[in-house]
Amino acid sequence: MRSFSVISLSIGLVLLLTQGGFAVDPSKHEEPLSPSDSNMIEQLLSLADDPNPYARIEAIERLHLWRQDPRAAAALKTAVHDEIWLVRRTALGLGHGTLGDSIEPLADKQVDAASQIVLLKQGNEPERISAALRLAWADQPEAVDALIRALKHKESIVRSAAADALGADPLNASRATETVLNALKEGAADSDRWVREKSLNGVGRFLFGDYKARTIEFLGKAAQNENDSSVRVAAVHSLRSAQTKRSSEILIPFLNDAAPEVRAEAAGGVHLECFPRGSAPLIKALYDPDPSVRREAAFSLGQAQDRKALQPLVDALVDSDEAVRLAAAQSLGDLKDPEAIPQMEKIAEQDPSEEVRRAIRRSVRSIENDGTSLLASRLFKFISKWKPLPGHCRG
Repeated sequence: MRSFSVISLSIGLVLLLTQGGFAVDPSKHEEPLSPSDSNMIEQLLSLADDPNPYARIEAIERLHLWRQDPRAAAALKTAVHDEIWLVRRTALGLGHGTLGDSIEPLADKQVDAASQIVLLKQGNEPERISAALRLAWADQPEAVDALIRALKHKESIVRSAAADALGADPLNASRATETVLNALKEGAADSDRWVREKSLNGVGRFLFGDYKARTIEFLGKAAQNENDSSVRVAAVHSLRSAQTKRSSEILIPFLNDAAPEVRAEAAGGVHLECFPRGSAPLIKALYDPDPSVRREAAFSLGQAQDRKALQPLVDALVDSDEAVRLAAAQSLGDLKDPEAIPQMEKIAEQDPSEEVRRAIRRSVRSIENDGTSLLASRLFKFISKWKPLPGHCRG
C-alpha cells in the first residue's frame, strides 16, 4: 500500500514539472487543457477513490486547481459527501458544496464503535486510518481510550489520524477532559511533524474555561521550541483563536519568523482590543515582503485606536497586492476616521480593480454615515486608551 508521504511527493513533483509550481489556477483563463493537465487530472481522479482518506484529501486539494474541468468538478462534488468527515470538511473548505452541506457525520454516526476499534487494532493501514477518523464522533469512553492508545501506534500516519480524531471540531463534550488534553500534549512532542501539527490543532480546542490560560502558555512554548515551520503554523494558528492579551503578547515575536506563513498567522492573531501596544509591530508588518502578512496585518489594524495606524493603512491602499488593498479599505472603514476620506476618494478613482474601488467607497460611506467629527474621533481614540480591557481579553 502506498504511503501518504509517497503519494504527496509524487503528485508534488509532477505538478512542479508540468505546471511550474502550485499557483496555477485554470479558472483564470479559457485555454484548453494540455495533455499533461489531462493526464494529471486522471491520476488525481484515481487517488480521489483511494481507500486512504488522506490520499483522497490530497487529491481533492489538487483537483481544486482544475475545478472548471467537468471531471474534477464531479469528483469535488462527490467529496462533499465522503464517508469520512475530514474529507468532507476539506472539500467544503475549498468552496465546494452549499451552506446546507455539513461536516457533521453522515454514515459516521451509525458506525459501531466496537467494530471500528477492532479495525483500528487489526485492519490494514487505510482501514486503521479510516477507523480512527470515524471514531472522532463516538462518545463512548472506550473509543476515546482506543484513540489515545493509537497516538502511540508505530505508524505515524495512524498516530496522525488519532490526533485528528481526538481534536476533532466540534470537540465532543466527552473529549473535553484533562486526559485527552494531556494525550494531545504528548502528541505535540511526537517525532513526526504531521502528528505534532495535528496534535497542536487539537490542543487549540481547549481554549476555554479553566484550560484557556494553560493552553495559551503551552502553545506559545510549543511554537517557540519548534523547528518545522508547518508545525509552528499549527501552534500559532491555534493561538490566533485565543484573542486575549496574553496570546497577542506571545504572537508579537512571531511577526519576525523566518516563515511567511507563520508571520501571517501571527499578524492575524494579534488582537488590538486586548493588546493595544501591538499596533506598532503590526504597522511594521504592513511593509512585510510577503503579501499574506501585509493582508493579515491590515485586517488586524482595523481594531486600532492608535491614529498612527491611519496613514500606513492609507498607504496600503496602493499596495501591489489586491487582497492587501481590500483589507486596508475595510480596516479604514472600521477605524471611522474622517481624516482619511480625501485620500481614500482620490485613490478610489485610480485603483485598477473594480472590487477595490467599491470597497473604498463603501468604507467612505461608512465613515460619513457614522457622523463623527474629526475632533470627536480623536477624543474617542484618546479616551479608549484608558478604558479597562474587556473581560474576554483575560486568559
